[in-house]
Amino acid sequence: MNDEIAALVAAAARLPAAERHELIEAIADTLADEACEPLSSEWKAELERRVAESDAGIGETVPWETVLAEALARVPHGDQLDRLIESDPAVMLGKPVIRGTRITVELILRKLEGRCTDLPGQPESPIRDDKSKPT
Repeated sequence: MNDEIAALVAAAARLPAAERHELIEAIADTLADEACEPLSSEWKAELERRVAESDAGIGETVPWETVLAEALARVPHGDQLDRLIESDPAVMLGKPVIRGTRITVELILRKLEGRCTDLPGQPESPIRDDKSKPT
């Protein structure tokens, strides 16, 4: 670790916990942006539509527990994977993370959806079903 990074880490360590979480997310977001291909115009339009619906209070939301259960049902041995994911208000502001880490499920999904190439074993094109395509 060079001196500049060490100084940044020392300064970050003095921040309150909530601000450290924000800092971690902001840094992770910069990595995701650099590593991912830009969104297609279809996906940008879909994202804008969903944000607008959410802002207007008309967007459909699905509880995390439901999303997790449906995702695990689609994966071989999914009934065992829920032991790998946890959500704790003291860790990453309660966002679901890989158990024992601060790696958010959201970050992993964003990398997979963005067709990032920096994940080991990442296929060239992600496997999708019709439900994941913009309508």
